[in-house]
Amino acid sequence: MKQKIYHILTLIAATFVLLACNEKEPALTGIPIAMSCMEADQTKALLNAETFATAQNQIQVYDSLSDCSSIAAGYYIDGDIAECNGSSWPFHNKHEWTQDGKHKFFGWLLNDTKGGLTAPSGLSFDKSNHILTYPEQTLGQSNNPAGIFDFMYSNIEPRDLNAAPDYNAVPLEFSHLFTAFKITAANNSSNDVWLKKVSINGLKNTRGASIDYSGTEPVVSYTTPTGQEDFVYKVSDEGTLMTKGQLYNISPDDYQIMWPHTRDDFADSQIVVDYKYKEPSAATPLDGQTTIDLKDVISWKGGQKNNVGLMFKDKEISLTCKVEPWTMVADTIDFNDQITVSNPLTWVPNSVESINYENGEVVLYTDSYSVAICNFRIDTPAGATWTASLIPVEGYSDAFKILDNTKYGAVGVDSEIHIQVTNMAPIAPRHVVLLRITVQTADGRTIVADMMPNQTDESVTEYKLIQNLING
Repeated sequence: MKQKIYHILTLIAATFVLLACNEKEPALTGIPIAMSCMEADQTKALLNAETFATAQNQIQVYDSLSDCSSIAAGYYIDGDIAECNGSSWPFHNKHEWTQDGKHKFFGWLLNDTKGGLTAPSGLSFDKSNHILTYPEQTLGQSNNPAGIFDFMYSNIEPRDLNAAPDYNAVPLEFSHLFTAFKITAANNSSNDVWLKKVSINGLKNTRGASIDYSGTEPVVSYTTPTGQEDFVYKVSDEGTLMTKGQLYNISPDDYQIMWPHTRDDFADSQIVVDYKYKEPSAATPLDGQTTIDLKDVISWKGGQKNNVGLMFKDKEISLTCKVEPWTMVADTIDFNDQITVSNPLTWVPNSVESINYENGEVVLYTDSYSVAICNFRIDTPAGATWTASLIPVEGYSDAFKILDNTKYGAVGVDSEIHIQVTNMAPIAPRHVVLLRITVQTADGRTIVADMMPNQTDESVTEYKLIQNLING
């Protein structure tokens, strides 16, 4: 994720280093090379626009030069250090623009003074192949986020002086190598809930990375994980009463730095929630534990902040994963409360036994291979995600299931949900559930969406999914 907050790097120094050249003096312009850098916003212990521009912070810069009439192809700026002085970023050495040639600039952060952290000692750059290697590192709960360097790498910025001479500042965009996550919880049920502990088990927290600068933009690759860890967030032995509607931040350090995770990385990962609850009619609370697979969670990509949200509802705990902007910039984020739907939820013909759009009743096939498929598109709020859930009405509560990878999705794209029946007993009662779509906004709210088409009766706001009686 890249944010465009600029800092001018005025490259001034007392000395000039003559770099390798052909047997004649290099043709220089006398104009010092300057850069501008873009960074991200404020998160606790993660770099932001203010901490990025802290005095003594350092970036390492390379400039690969080719097609120059007076200088051999190679690195014109060969890993020189630009160090912030609080207002600008002078290089340790002075570098002037060549009169011609093709420049290719890139670099990465070496020193975070405010955090007291530096890039790991195993960081290495293969200049022949233009590949930066970030060493294998374990991101543990005990040393995050304060003890982990929030490594940042730049884009590749070209400057072709042969085609279009341009001696203005060179803009470099810096991106975060790592991802980050936090856990929140809210009680939207009719029960009293006391939260005791939340564990994320099996996070792949040991791996390395490489960044290939040989092309026109950096290509980031992450190594195969070699270790994993359970991250345990203890709230209270007796449990903390969750006020209804209030959002609780479970992660004590706000955001935890972590290696990016694909869906495959989450295949064996789970969230385990320990709590107590008391239904309105009960005299005493009961202990509860819920395990939620993470294999359906969206991927955690580099440069993303992921809000893992636990929502206590009647008869279930739902899980959402929202991607939040690294930088909260009011003029680029749409905080619109209104849900707009350009394509209401409709069913693929022949994927269900029958559909009555007027009363919202959908009868599913009773077999183990048929899949009911519905399509829809939610357009706003921007930056939000949607979640599908099944609310029991009649019969068995687990008579239907939403298939992998179709329970969650992003607002603003065409979406699908796949549903199957799970009960094929020779004799079984009629099963009924409601299909509920909720939208989770960027600022932590949950809104129930009305996805019904125009021909549906106004009193019907959710589809009723039915598996008819099985008589054997």
